[in-house]
Amino acid sequence: MKKRTILILLVSNLFFLIWGCVYTGVDRIPPSEIKVLYPKDGSSGIETTPFLSWKISKGEEYNPQGFKVYLSPDKMKVENMNCEPYDVNIGNGINPEDFYSLKVPTKLEKNTEYYWRVTVYDESYGSLPGPIWKFKTNNMTTRFSTVLSAENPDSMIGDSDGFMVGMAEDMGKLLIEKLDYDGNLLWKRSFESSAFDFILLGKFQDGEYAACYGEKLLRLSRSGEVLKATELPNACENLSSENGFVYIIYPSSSGNTKVDKFDENLVRVDTYTFPVSNIKRLFADSEGNFTILGGDYNEEGKWQAYVTKMYESGTEIWRYSITESRIVTNMRETNEGYVLIGFIGPDGMFITKISNEGDVVLDKSYYRSSEENPLSSILVPMSIVPVDSGFVITGFSADKNVDIYSGDLLNSTNFYDDFDAFVAKLDEDGNIISLEKFGGSRGDVGIFLQAVNDSKVIVAGMTKSNDGDVNSDINESEFPNGAVWVFGVDASE
Repeated sequence: MKKRTILILLVSNLFFLIWGCVYTGVDRIPPSEIKVLYPKDGSSGIETTPFLSWKISKGEEYNPQGFKVYLSPDKMKVENMNCEPYDVNIGNGINPEDFYSLKVPTKLEKNTEYYWRVTVYDESYGSLPGPIWKFKTNNMTTRFSTVLSAENPDSMIGDSDGFMVGMAEDMGKLLIEKLDYDGNLLWKRSFESSAFDFILLGKFQDGEYAACYGEKLLRLSRSGEVLKATELPNACENLSSENGFVYIIYPSSSGNTKVDKFDENLVRVDTYTFPVSNIKRLFADSEGNFTILGGDYNEEGKWQAYVTKMYESGTEIWRYSITESRIVTNMRETNEGYVLIGFIGPDGMFITKISNEGDVVLDKSYYRSSEENPLSSILVPMSIVPVDSGFVITGFSADKNVDIYSGDLLNSTNFYDDFDAFVAKLDEDGNIISLEKFGGSRGDVGIFLQAVNDSKVIVAGMTKSNDGDVNSDINESEFPNGAVWVFGVDASE
């Protein structure tokens, strides 16, 4: 009987050595000392190429040299450490204030629950395992992907038929293409311009469009025909379309900003002067008031923005000032007020909701190293649209810190090196409920966003990839800096 017992023990140990992962030493690290940052335990809607990140307390009896990370959809494999681990080396010693991360090198399956755990390696005590966490990947998919024959997207606008993208086709030539919501081309129109013009799009109430470039303002039919054209007194630098009117925005010689209001016949019906040096977005309500996103560069050369509501006379009703560490990249109108997004250099993102009365009703920040609202990688948001269940955001993600304070975001960060486009869905409280990165092996950026419905959106951006989600041949000699990329996303949960 004694020999039989010994034999059973030997066989059991041999089985573990072959099929399990061995660790030696005493479990000297309580599970609470290894703390998950991202993804939060039990979370869902996680991207399929995530960073896994965690923190660890400093222990007196060990001096870790690295981590081993076990990841699998099979919980038992992670529990028994019976899968090939990923190594994360940290050298000698740890800092309890630091966070540690692993970018999963292979794309995970969509809509799948994964389990993972972190073990600490110490020369004296061996491998010391932490707790097991789990997360579920999202189900975001591309509905179509199209590369257009232009370098830079300037604007994007949609209606019931589809969406239009205005872009620079070549030096001295501008292009508008309209596609349906399945990515099929409906029509395209080219316009001759000066070397450095860009084309901006707006929409009249009757469904016809406005387009401006240089010192020209056009009215276009649904099929892209030029119905009417007029000369502008100043070069078109910004355009807004509200309540059936088009507002052309340009700086005045006095340092203020002028706004010309045009009706659907392209007749200038009013001109306003606002004591704002730069207007980035303008919204007009039915009572004749304006809400403006404006700002200026401070003494350190950093952009400092604010949102202000004014009477048409230029008298201020209320103002919300934005701290200089926050760079606003976009602002949209909602039923309750306005929503702003932007980044907090070098590794943060924020969303702020303001009521029609100027009260801040939501202000949320996200950081890659945050414990409260952590990000997988660094996200730089470029556009936001409200949907029934919350918001959808697009922009670009970076695996390493970026310092973006220049007004020219893309050039200042050389996005072609290691950026991906991302699409994130947020609930009405600003919680990220689903996130996915899109693109190929080279640089990809999402810039403009058009909502089709609560779960389907269109993204217009730039790409230099010809594989992955892009999957298109790009003529690098014709487009050395990349080309315009348009893709549709099903963002259902």
